[in-house]
Amino acid sequence: NHGIYVLSYSDKNTLSDNFISKNKYGIRIKGCHFNNVSKNIIINNDRGVYCCCGADYNEIYFNNFFENYEYNGIESSTLTNYWENNYWDDYNGSDMDDDGYGDTPYLIPLGNDLDSKPLINPFE
Repeated sequence: NHGIYVLSYSDKNTLSDNFISKNKYGIRIKGCHFNNVSKNIIINNDRGVYCCCGADYNEIYFNNFFENYEYNGIESSTLTNYWENNYWDDYNGSDMDDDGYGDTPYLIPLGNDLDSKPLINPFE
């Protein structure tokens, strides 16, 4: 069901440089804080990254999200997490100034957060 599952009271972990594929949840962060999720390839899961149940203040950045069926990233509506500089295969914005970042934010479904600087191309 889970590629990586970080449970309650498991704070300040680094989840980096993983290839996560073919799970119900690529990464699920539940009830924990201050985790760093970066440089992962998250592909062909039902949900790429899912933050729920009090999982606040996690940093999710420089990840590549490809072909996740339901959502690339999703969080409960009351959470505050930091989603920045991710590549989203379903991002429909443009890069008019050619700086490598989308000109409009990528909205994280169900939550109040967004990726204000989505990557136009996947990181290598």
